[in-house]
Amino acid sequence: MLGRLSFSALPLDVPIVVGTFIGVCIIGIAVLGLITYYGKWGYLWKEWFTSVDHKRLAVMYIVLALVALARGFADAS
Repeated sequence: MLGRLSFSALPLDVPIVVGTFIGVCIIGIAVLGLITYYGKWGYLWKEWFTSVDHKRLAVMYIVLALVALARGFADAS
């Protein structure tokens, strides 16, 4: 199903890619942990993820754009 994809195809010899991946994983786990610790999943679902408010949608697009910028920086190296 994945074709010729193997562990040797991963760019583990490029420090910027590896560092970015590790940083994103650590930040992602920390954010998920904080959301779970403070019990904000219901608030996020009701107020953000299902919102039709144009200002909140704009904030979500900006956050996604910053994540894509970090991904592009890692891939450009």
